[in-house]
Amino acid sequence: MWQVTLDALADDPLPGRLLRLMAWYAPEAVPRLLVDGFDGSRKPAINRAIGRLAAYNMVTVDPATGGVTVHRLVQAVARTPDDDHVHRRTADITTAYGDAVSMLTAVLPDDWRDPASWPVWRAVLPHLDAATTHPRSLLPVTESSTAEAYLCNEAGMFLLDQGSLTQAIAHLQQALTGYRRVLGDNHPNTLTSVNNLAAAYQTAGDLDRAIPLYEQALADSRRVLDDDHPDTLNSVSNLAGAYLAAGDLDRAIPLCDKALTDRRRVLGDHHPLTRVVSANTDAAIRSRK
Repeated sequence: MWQVTLDALADDPLPGRLLRLMAWYAPEAVPRLLVDGFDGSRKPAINRAIGRLAAYNMVTVDPATGGVTVHRLVQAVARTPDDDHVHRRTADITTAYGDAVSMLTAVLPDDWRDPASWPVWRAVLPHLDAATTHPRSLLPVTESSTAEAYLCNEAGMFLLDQGSLTQAIAHLQQALTGYRRVLGDNHPNTLTSVNNLAAAYQTAGDLDRAIPLYEQALADSRRVLDDDHPDTLNSVSNLAGAYLAAGDLDRAIPLCDKALTDRRRVLGDHHPLTRVVSANTDAAIRSRK
C-alpha cells in the first residue's frame, strides 16, 4: 500500500521527500516551522504536497495549527533503507536525515537563556530528540553527524538551564560522543563539549564525574590551544570551582590563584570574568580560615 501510494504521487518528488523528512521527526504533530521552506520550496508548493499526502492518508493535518502528524509505522518504513524499493533508497533516506538535521538547525534559537525563545524550543525539542535518537546504523556517516552533535549540545544546554538535569546529561553525553567520533578528541568543539558535560554533572551534584572531565578538559586545552586561550582560562576556573565545591581546598586555592593571575594578565583587573574569579578565590581563602 505504501509503495503504491508513493507511486501515485511520483509525478511530483516533493510529497515523497517531505514524507521522508518527517519520518525523522517525532510521531506527533510536526510544527510548520520544521516543514515550511523545505529545500527552498514556496509555501503553496509545500501545502499542495502535504495536501496530497493527506488525501492518501499518509499524514494528518491539524486544521487549527497546520501541524502535520505522520503515523509512527509510516515513519519507520520511510526511514528504513531498502535499495530494492525506489522510494527507500539509502541515498534518499540519508539525504532526508540530513534535511531533518538542517531544518532543526535552521530554526534553533540562538540563545537558550532568552525566555522569548522557549516556546520555539518546546515545539522543536521532541522532534530534535527523535531525529538524534532514531537508529541510523544502516546510514553512512556524513557531515550531518557533526550537526547532530551540535543539536544535542544545544538541547543539553537548554535543558540544563531549565533544570531538566537527567535529560540534559543524556543530550550532552550524546553530543560529546558525536564530536569525538567525527571530529576527534582535540577539536575545540570536543573540548567545549567536555566542559559542558562536566558542568551538567556538577549541577547535578555528581562531582565524582564532573572533576575528572574538568581535569581532562584543562589538560587537553593546554595541549591543543595554549595557556592564554579563553577556553583554557575558562577550564582553569571551572576546575578550581569544582575543587572548591568538593571541599578540596588544597587543590582549589592554588588553582584559584592561578586563574586570577591569568585573568588579570590577559583580561585586566576590571573585566567581569576577572571579578568572578577574584570572588571565587576570596571564597576559597575564607573557607580555609
